[in-house]
Amino acid sequence: MADLVDEASRFHLGCQHQYSAVICSGLCYSAAEYCAPVWSHSAHTSQVDVQLNSTMRLISGTLRSTPLPWLPVLSNTEPPDLQRKAATDKLVEKIVKHDSWPIQPDILSLPLLRLTSRKPLWLDLQPVDIKIRWRHNWKCNLCQKNAQM
Repeated sequence: MADLVDEASRFHLGCQHQYSAVICSGLCYSAAEYCAPVWSHSAHTSQVDVQLNSTMRLISGTLRSTPLPWLPVLSNTEPPDLQRKAATDKLVEKIVKHDSWPIQPDILSLPLLRLTSRKPLWLDLQPVDIKIRWRHNWKCNLCQKNAQM
């Protein structure tokens, strides 16, 4: 996936930068959001985030020295962790609306947590407004940056 995005950004696929940015984000983000509610709590999400960060760098035209908290702002896309949370919230909302789906009792009547190392989907069922959370995270990063100076 990274090679395809690199080629698209290098050659712009014969079109302007704004269109190649849309193509790159469409390729990477659609692949990253596929089944995100299932694997979003995995230990391997950082590997997907690396690819999404490189896509955000290509879209915004920034270098690797650009701090990670700035990438979503400069590329005008939500941070990857918030996108995964939004996909999970959307799936849970769908499950709750459909009474006939066999998965609904599993989500609404929460099973016991057997292994503390596992992070199942139903531990975080509180829906979140992404824009508000994004602003909050941004302010926290600014506060931490000011405290370090």
